[in-house]
Amino acid sequence: MIMTRRSAFVRSLPEQSYRKLFVISTEGRVTERAYFLMVRRLYIDSNCVLKFSRTSSSDCSNPHEVLESVKRWIKDNGPLKEHDEAWLVVDKDAWSEEQLDELRGWVSKAARGRFKRDLALSDPKFEYWLLLHFENTGVRNSRECTDKLKRHLPYYEKDLNDHNLTHENIEQAISTARQRDGRGSGASTTVYKLVESILSCSEP
Repeated sequence: MIMTRRSAFVRSLPEQSYRKLFVISTEGRVTERAYFLMVRRLYIDSNCVLKFSRTSSSDCSNPHEVLESVKRWIKDNGPLKEHDEAWLVVDKDAWSEEQLDELRGWVSKAARGRFKRDLALSDPKFEYWLLLHFENTGVRNSRECTDKLKRHLPYYEKDLNDHNLTHENIEQAISTARQRDGRGSGASTTVYKLVESILSCSEP
């Protein structure tokens, strides 16, 4: 084989590590975004990127709009790679099963070899996931959920800061939510699945 002067000096560049992308579409404007960004900051070795499909002006006041928001983001910024994930984060609240079934249908249609789709559903609302960071308890309704959360975060008004939670709080919430998942009745949340997926990107 004849090696030219040019080829003698060609070096193969090291392959850059791919940072897994999470596209998150939320029903709430403030709390969910603040929480997931906080998790990302607490676990600074997490090799992932978080993007939120909802802007400050976008309307995501019901499950259908949450779904349309993530679809638009993927259409405008995609395609997503095989290991990327798209998540819908919604409250059970007063939404009917028919409204939530549209989201479940989109999740179930994920084709093999494509990016992961999933739904993080909290009953009655996202604040129940926050409450599990502090205690293993049930709630009967949204008001009771807020009242119990404010025992731990007295000045909570939808927003969060980096002093509110610790690694230990997050691990406790994951463990508690997993135990309560699938009971069939009562307060529950599957947000822990999204958080676990984000933390799985942490480098050893």
